[in-house]
Amino acid sequence: MNRTVLLVLLFSLCGLLQAAPTDRYEELTGDQDDFDALEKEWKESTTDIPPLPDDGAWSEVPVDTLPKTQKAYLDLNTLSVSHKDYVVRYWLLIRSNTGGYRATFEGIRCATKEFVIYAYGDPKRDPAVRKVKAPKW
Repeated sequence: MNRTVLLVLLFSLCGLLQAAPTDRYEELTGDQDDFDALEKEWKESTTDIPPLPDDGAWSEVPVDTLPKTQKAYLDLNTLSVSHKDYVVRYWLLIRSNTGGYRATFEGIRCATKEFVIYAYGDPKRDPAVRKVKAPKW
């Protein structure tokens, strides 16, 4: 599985975020096209950066495009789907067999398929989590 496939899997979580019909007409007909003009401008919710997960919290995710000396992991405890801003957030870790370690706390905006990195993590640093000052989508 390559990073693209991993992102596709995460985007599939976006399907869970489909907005519910706002009135009985929409519920019966499934027609929401007439109401596009009433949609609010998107605004990202405040993002709290969870602490860097412990070593035992990571679940391996196969990624074919990584070198054979590296493995990818997700922390399923921090994997979240926001119903406020429709962003999927998670800690992702890339680890080499020589001890190299790269963790990022990321978000995917479902509607536009954009991603952002909110923070970097390294347990050997103090502090272990370094927030990105101005995350860009």
